[in-house]
Order: sequence, then structure tokens, then C-alpha cells
Amino acid sequence: MRYTVTEIIDSQSFTVSPEWVWAGRYGNCVRIVTSDTPKDSFAEILATRKLQSELIGAKIGLNEWAVDGQGRLVAAYQLLDE
Repeated sequence: MRYTVTEIIDSQSFTVSPEWVWAGRYGNCVRIVTSDTPKDSFAEILATRKLQSELIGAKIGLNEWAVDGQGRLVAAYQLLDE
């Protein structure tokens, strides 16, 4: 399925449209599975800005792993051709 990134929340998560559906759960928030940027750090600020420049409005595919305790889909993503 193709998703459009609508908002970058922080260096580890973003929202998509349309909502994802996985294992009977659904939502629009995605946590990047490989992201391990420390919170409250300069590295997080840089990583968040990089995601904003690369992903806002981008078309992506998701490779799902799980839904975390906060209801976010934990997934890897890949950029798709427009």
C-alpha cells in the first residue's frame, strides 16, 4: 500500500495518510523500527529536520513489525516513485 507522510512528530515517528491497518489495529502514527536517536539531544533535532526535509509529502511503503504500547505501527519504510 502507498502512504503519504503528513507530519514528522520527532526523529523516530511520523504520521501517514491513509491510515495503516495491521493485525486488526489501525492508526496513522508510525515509529521507525531502526531509529534509536537519543531524546532531548542535538542529534534528535538534526534527525528530525532531516526527516522533515526528506519525508513530508513523500509517498512511502511500510514493512510492518508490530504495534507498540502507544498505538504506533513500528515499521521500516521505503520511498516510492511518485
